[in-house]
Amino acid sequence: MFVISLQSEDSFQLATNYFENWFVRVIFWGGLTALSFHAISGVNHMLRDLGFGKELDSASKMSAVVILLTAISSVILAIYLFS
Repeated sequence: MFVISLQSEDSFQLATNYFENWFVRVIFWGGLTALSFHAISGVNHMLRDLGFGKELDSASKMSAVVILLTAISSVILAIYLFS
């Protein structure tokens, strides 16, 4: 999509028109939500590599924080994309 939008002014308008469709926005939102979950989980994994969250109780809490942060970022992305 990004490459198409940079080719010409008409291509940019075509790419912009794609994002006016609600279905395309939902697909884009799902991809960004998955990407944010992946990034937050990666930080969680690095913290565990450093020795944080090795016990079952703290690992469960850290996993809950990952899900909570993903939900918050998902809502923020939805507000940004659909407003």
